[in-house]
Order: sequence, then structure tokens, then C-alpha cells
Amino acid sequence: MVAPSEPYQPPSEPVLVDPFHGRSPPPPPKRPLSPAALASAILALLPIGSVAAIPIGVVGIRQTRLGTLRGRWLAITSIAIGALASIAYGGAAAYFAVNEAHAARQRDEQAEERRQRKREREEDDASIINTPNVPPRPSAPPSSPAGDVPKDTVTTEIGKITVVDLGVGEPSLKAAVVRELATAKAAGEEVLVMTCVKAPGPCLDVEKSLSDPLLQTALEKIRIVRINIEVFKDDIEKLGLQVDPFPVYALFTADGTPRDAIDGGEWEADIPQNIAPVLGPFVKGDLKKRKKQFKPGPGGGVFL
Repeated sequence: MVAPSEPYQPPSEPVLVDPFHGRSPPPPPKRPLSPAALASAILALLPIGSVAAIPIGVVGIRQTRLGTLRGRWLAITSIAIGALASIAYGGAAAYFAVNEAHAARQRDEQAEERRQRKREREEDDASIINTPNVPPRPSAPPSSPAGDVPKDTVTTEIGKITVVDLGVGEPSLKAAVVRELATAKAAGEEVLVMTCVKAPGPCLDVEKSLSDPLLQTALEKIRIVRINIEVFKDDIEKLGLQVDPFPVYALFTADGTPRDAIDGGEWEADIPQNIAPVLGPFVKGDLKKRKKQFKPGPGGGVFL
């Protein structure tokens, strides 16, 4: 008996698979960045490179024209930033150069002023050496700022305060001040220089107040050297003190240079209760609070 044959089956074929079925095609490869555009972007932020960024940015634009490289807008932006940065850096450099030139000119002017003051001090020192030391006349009556200025220097004792009125016959104001400084030092006193005028006013009011106990205590062992502004105006300015407003109260170094000064504007009415709390600490170097600060004047002294 013959076995029945199996039904015919066609041979199996491999299944074809579409890898892109249901997917979007991959994006095209990214174009490389223009080297010139990248270099221009970096240089645009540097002080010196900002200038070079402009021509390099132009090269970057040309590199991107064919479409094989990207970075066109980067190159354009770098050119703009480079131009602005160049202007800013150039302006800053010009500003600092002008400031430095101005500072150098000021330094030269200050050096010339110092040399001029040195020459004036040398001239004054020479005049001091050649000027005889004429002692003041203690027997003469006191000179009031409201009265006539004496020909010779007059010294007066007002209680514990010594008052010296420089006469019109003084050959050198600075020499006279230096002389009074030396005299005061020998007597254990401090010198307070006061500028005044002949007319009634604050100078006379202060003089009347000197005998008050408050000022006698505040100015004990003080030698007040009064200088008449109308007589010694030019010499006062040469010395480095102001002539207006007045009176000015100044302290000097041993060589006749003002080291500190105030004027009568530091207090209100010229009465002992107002004057003593200011002049007392001032002559001792303890006046901390004041309306006007001490500033050295062009002549080496002070203008308030």
C-alpha cells in the first residue's frame, strides 16, 4: 500500500524590512563653522583684537558665501562688536592719556611752586640774617587796632597775655614773626599771630575781651602778635595768609611758615563766651571741630 503524499508547499522567502518605514529621513550633516567667523568673534572682545576682528570678520563672510561653511551672522555680529569695542577702547585710551597729561602738568606746576617758595624762603632767611634784631619798646603804650599803627614794635602785657603790635618800621614781616617766635620760646610762651585793621569792628572787640577771665585762662602764656593789614597787606599775602576775611589767627613754625589758621567766623558775636572756647583749644592744637578747614595757600601758608 502506498502512503499518501504530503501537500505541496512553496518554499518560504525572506521578509523584506524597510528601515525607513514610518520614520522621517535623517537630517543632512551640519556644515562646519567658518574659522574666520569664530576667530572674529573671539577677537572682538579683546582690547587690541577688536580692531583685527573687523577684517577677519569680512573674511568669514566670504567663506560662508559658497554655502559650505556656516557662521555668516556670527561674522557680521563680530564685525559690529569689534567696531564698537574699538571706539570704546580708543575713547578710554584717549581719556586716560589726557588725564595723565593734565596730572603731569599739575605736578610740574606744583614743583615750580615749591621751587618758588624755596627761593622766597631763602631770600627771607637771608634778610633775617642781615636784619639787626631790634628789640621792641616795652615802655610804649599799647597800640589798638582802631588807633594809629606805631612806627616801632610795641609789647604790652594784658594780664597773663602778651600782646605785640608790629610797627611800620619793621623791615621784614617774616623776620619780625621769626623774632617773636624766638622771644616767645625763650619766655615759655606760644605765639598766636592775629591780622587786624584800624577801624572799629571785630579786631577791637577781641582786644577788649582779652582782659576777661575766660580769655585770660584760655590764652595764658600766649604771645599775640598783631599785624595791621593796611600796613603789611602785601607782606601778609607773601607770607601765605589771607587778608579778607579778617581777623585771621595763625600758628607758625619756627622758620616763619603758617602751619594752621582760623578766622573770626569760627564763632558768632565777638564776646569772651564765644571766643575763649575756640581760641583756647586752637592755640593748644586741640581744635577738632571747625567751620573751615586749614588749607595751605600758594605761598606755603593758608587760605580759609
